[in-house]
Amino acid sequence: MSSSKLEGLLAKLKNPDQDLRAMAISDILDILKETSGPLPSSEGAACVDAFVRLLSDAQNDVQNMAMESLSQAVRLVEAGVITSTLSRICSEIQQKGRGASSTGLGVGLRVMAGRVAEAVEDKRVLGSLARPLAAVLEESGAELGADVLSDVFSALGSVLAHASAQVAADAETAGRLQGLLLAAIGSSNATVQRRAIATLGEFVVSVPGAHSEQAIETVYQRYLACTRDGDRCILLRVLVTVARQLPERIARLVPTILERELAGATKDEDEDENEEDRDHEARVTVLLVLETFVRHCTELAAARRDDIYAAAAAAVRFDPNYNYDDEDEEEDGGAMDTGSEGGLGDDDADDDGGLYDDDQDESWDVRLGGVKLLAALGRSGLYTGGEVVERIGGLLVERFREREDVVRAEVMFAYATAIEAVVADGGAGAGAGEIRQQAPRAVAAALAAAKSFPRATETKQLAFAVFSRLAAGDAAALDGAGLAGIAALVAAALEAEDAAGALQAAAAATGLVKTNLKLDALAFVQALAARRAGSSGELVAAGEFVAGVGGEPFVAGVGGEPVAAGEFAAAGEFAAAGEFVAGVGGEFVAAAAGGIRRSVASRTPQVPAAAFDAGAALVALVGAAGPAGERFVAWAEDMAQCAGAALAAGGDGGDAALRGSVLGFAGALLHVLGARIGAAHGVALLRALCGGAGGGAGGGAGGDDAQRVGGAVVRAIGAGSALPRDAVAAAAADVVRLAEALLGRRAGAAADAAALDVVGALAAHGAGVLAGGGGGGGGGGGDGILRSVVAALARAPESLPAPALHAFAAVCPSAGEACVRAVGPALLDRVAASGVSGRRAAAALAAAFGAAARAFPGVAPDWHAGLVARWEQAYARYAAQARAAGDEAIQAQFPAAALDAVATAVNALAGSETDHLGPLLNAESDDDDIAAARACLGLRAAGYAAAAGALPHTPAVAARLDALVDAPCDAVRAEAAAALGRYVGAHPALFAALFDGAVAAAAAAAPSRLQAVRGAVELVVRANRDRAAAAPIWARLAALVDRAAAPLPDALAQCAAAFALAFPEAHVPLVAERLADPAAVPHARAFYATVLRAVLADKQRSADCDARLRAVLAPALAACLADPDVEIRRSGLLALLSAVQGSPALARAAMLEEGAAAAPTSDRPLAAALFRLTAVDESLVRIVSMGPFKKRVDDGLDARKAAFQCVHALVRALPAAVDPAAVAAAVARGADDEHDIRLLAVQIVNEALPRFAAVFAAHLDPLADAIQRAQALQLPKKAVKQEIERHAATLRATAALLAALAPVAAAAAQPASPAFAALLASAADPSSSAAASPIGQYYREIKDASA
Repeated sequence: MSSSKLEGLLAKLKNPDQDLRAMAISDILDILKETSGPLPSSEGAACVDAFVRLLSDAQNDVQNMAMESLSQAVRLVEAGVITSTLSRICSEIQQKGRGASSTGLGVGLRVMAGRVAEAVEDKRVLGSLARPLAAVLEESGAELGADVLSDVFSALGSVLAHASAQVAADAETAGRLQGLLLAAIGSSNATVQRRAIATLGEFVVSVPGAHSEQAIETVYQRYLACTRDGDRCILLRVLVTVARQLPERIARLVPTILERELAGATKDEDEDENEEDRDHEARVTVLLVLETFVRHCTELAAARRDDIYAAAAAAVRFDPNYNYDDEDEEEDGGAMDTGSEGGLGDDDADDDGGLYDDDQDESWDVRLGGVKLLAALGRSGLYTGGEVVERIGGLLVERFREREDVVRAEVMFAYATAIEAVVADGGAGAGAGEIRQQAPRAVAAALAAAKSFPRATETKQLAFAVFSRLAAGDAAALDGAGLAGIAALVAAALEAEDAAGALQAAAAATGLVKTNLKLDALAFVQALAARRAGSSGELVAAGEFVAGVGGEPFVAGVGGEPVAAGEFAAAGEFAAAGEFVAGVGGEFVAAAAGGIRRSVASRTPQVPAAAFDAGAALVALVGAAGPAGERFVAWAEDMAQCAGAALAAGGDGGDAALRGSVLGFAGALLHVLGARIGAAHGVALLRALCGGAGGGAGGGAGGDDAQRVGGAVVRAIGAGSALPRDAVAAAAADVVRLAEALLGRRAGAAADAAALDVVGALAAHGAGVLAGGGGGGGGGGGDGILRSVVAALARAPESLPAPALHAFAAVCPSAGEACVRAVGPALLDRVAASGVSGRRAAAALAAAFGAAARAFPGVAPDWHAGLVARWEQAYARYAAQARAAGDEAIQAQFPAAALDAVATAVNALAGSETDHLGPLLNAESDDDDIAAARACLGLRAAGYAAAAGALPHTPAVAARLDALVDAPCDAVRAEAAAALGRYVGAHPALFAALFDGAVAAAAAAAPSRLQAVRGAVELVVRANRDRAAAAPIWARLAALVDRAAAPLPDALAQCAAAFALAFPEAHVPLVAERLADPAAVPHARAFYATVLRAVLADKQRSADCDARLRAVLAPALAACLADPDVEIRRSGLLALLSAVQGSPALARAAMLEEGAAAAPTSDRPLAAALFRLTAVDESLVRIVSMGPFKKRVDDGLDARKAAFQCVHALVRALPAAVDPAAVAAAVARGADDEHDIRLLAVQIVNEALPRFAAVFAAHLDPLADAIQRAQALQLPKKAVKQEIERHAATLRATAALLAALAPVAAAAAQPASPAFAALLASAADPSSSAAASPIGQYYREIKDASA
């Protein structure tokens, strides 16, 4: 940007001609938007100065552009310029007083503060605004207009939200703001009052320390003493603002507030003769308070749930100006009049029927608050699903014909949401009986509401939402007489005139409303049809069908599961679908089918796509209905032609949503009704799927479109499809061309996966069909497609993908042997280089090589030799790298994935034979690397064969595996241990010898044999769940533990953990019992403590295991933590840490012991034991003489460190499970401990401070004592390097603790701890003697870094 150009524009901003000023500021704004780097200091200051001046310009357009320019300048100027600018705006607001309302100063201040919060990392810039804002409010607040004052409060809210630490550090300003905000919430101006309430709430939530606590207490005390409804409402709204963000801050106040407010809210009307005179705002505010407490303080509101419900019920019925004569209304749920009187007519105004006495009353606001409170109760979990339906749902149904549009919409939405939540929380069967019982009333009421308010389109939309949720809760919920009325409502919605093209202004709103109504009607049709078809309740849009789980071929259907034609559920659901279509649902299906057919031809965006989605669900229902659906086959054939035409047209000009829906519909139609529609229709639609624009050979679809096309084709021809084999064969050439085209595009992994799924689905119809499809060259009919599949395998980015391997297995028999041999080297190279990932890919690899070996037996020996040679090369490279690395930190990576893949492949080539293992296991070679490579391969292959039950027991194999466990090569030893474990697991009778040998083995050989033991246990216990074989294994293991005279290896503890995980009903209580047994030897107790930790750390525990753990965890951990052996205590602490980090629900139950959240730590044994272990145990401290030196050794340090780690994890993940006073006391102890524990204490403070600030303020004295002692620590005269580093780390940790606690001390109105305040002041003052100490230096470094 030219400096001269900018100077010229800035000069024009002073021109008296307002048009010139407007053009100049517009040009500057454009320049700023295009500028990326910072402005020079002088130019930035000049720009900002000019912009601030223009905020008071007489022309509004100039003011607005000045505001936007300031917002843009924030990112381009220096922090000092921003700070001075904010202060200047505040000063000008003060100077102008009430005249500021005619300027843009207030808005500019608000916009700039918000922009600084977003764009400037240095929060000191924003924090510096607190003082001038406080000055504005103090000195000019009474003179400012409401608009400017609201802007000032908004700017202050930004400061508090984003620079709270800086505000809290300035105790004097924080105190001033507290007083100003408490005064401002009483403003007579509603706008100012709302902003002040929000800002005070932000102050309480964001600013830690005593000032925010005092603000809460002041508000609460004023509330208790308040006698005027208006003032009470203001104070309650402040508490609501806090409760919505940090409910724990006002938890102690909630019971009293509930008691006071419910006493007034639930009065009987005959107790209050002046009911109409009660303050309207008070009613609304009380309902808001109750709603907030139910949503955010649910546990505290639980005791008064029925009183809260009564208050909500009274509110939703509060309508003193409404005459109820529902008895005269027609709510029989019969057929709905679709004319202007009761349908979608737009010409007649709503007929109130003389129900209104006063159209100007405000009672609707009270009813709206009551509805929102009912909605909160429905989602709170305070009522069972059945109770939600009966009590809350029943009350809402009563109000479906509410006269106010906004309240009626909220009522119907709340009801639909409540039913949806009941179903989601408990599955499709939750509350089904209650839903079915209530459905006729709800349907009748919804239809009556739609009829009574014919122009209220939102009512009809919400009626469809209600119907959908009822159907989701119970498939038969809509089967009553009301279904005819629903069918009429659907027909009327879908018959409405089209709203295509550029809508004229007068018709735009009406057209949009009708479009939305159509979309809602179609969504309901989709939901009900899918539910009645017997789907799982997971409604999948037709455009979102996936072809297989994780890319597996041959798998298609709703949600990716295989679904046979007409078998969307059990036989009972099939019969129910048939009865529905043949009986009460026939009229609905007919209306829906006709509406869908009209809607697919609509020119309105979104409607055709939604119609095809609904059509897919209706197809599922027709298919599930069996013979009863025959009357709709002609409709299906007509829809097939529509889908084919849409595909040929390329999805309506590139509409991706429509294309996806058409593809999904076509795939579903062929899958479900392929055998019932005419053969010509089926073949034509399948060809359209393969050759439609973007999907065929000539198209240019990317990866996403390829997925959709491939998924639709797989659904059409894949497993369970009703499409006859002859039809598939007739279109096979098109399918093959599609697959080859998709693979040839190289559009990415997604496109390749879709094409490979197509190949697999086609191949499932037989080699003849695949060969008949052509293949593009080669001897066999499948040669071309096989080459494409192998090319896709070769370009896979990482490991071999399962879909490609499955496709290879499917295509291989259709190809010629010459082609298979030709592609072999590329395939073998990928197997040995990349391997496979996961069980599914390994199974696919086995299927591919097995298929090749069965189809072409002569290929198997050559491929076996090629795989072995490639593995030998891979191992040789690894061995060379390992020797070159030596003792370096970065070691060579063993090619485990390649070994996995090669072992799987050679086993698959051998089929059921095991002769190939002998030469590998007994290989001899002059080259040690070759011998080791073959041994590793043979061991891995033998282990896999044993685990699969394919390796019979022979003494020779057992002896060879046992011998290789002692091999000198590490890799061979590890493979031998794994193979021997699997072998013994497959033949449990050998376990005793393996176990005894491992226990008796020399130290060097024991680890490998113990790993073999563990592998055998995993196979027998966790994989096979063989209780008969497991029983003697446990007996042998338990006997060894009971007589343990030395620590037992962790591998054995992992074995015992496998029993607890596999058989929790027997072994979890047993582990807890042995752990707490005082008669057990210490090593046995230590062993079971390790077992418990391993169980808690396991990520695949069952729900049953968790339930068993919940019953025993608290006493088991308490026994560990109280054990006289320090190592057992440490193991128990590590187990608790594992629970907190991996299973917080279990940890919470154990810590609170039956949920007694309010109980002090002393009343909970586990919590008491945990915090007791944060103190130094002097009995574990010993002095060791090392020549002339003496060293203090603390044998309890590791356990104590584990205790502090537990406290930190609990404060972070489960703050409600710990006593704040106990946490603060532990921090005080940790501040006087070793440097590692001091660092943990700092972390605890940083995590706990926002919640426990007041508690920490009460513990500042002992913390100050600990910091003073650390400050006095002296190094030995002849300190070594390790001692120097340790001393420095201790002082740095102490300084960090001082910095972390600084906001607590700064927030106190009076110093909570004079000693701590003195420490803080001396550390912060560079001129003090304390500041010259290392702690002072570290303190200032930390503060500077945080700033």
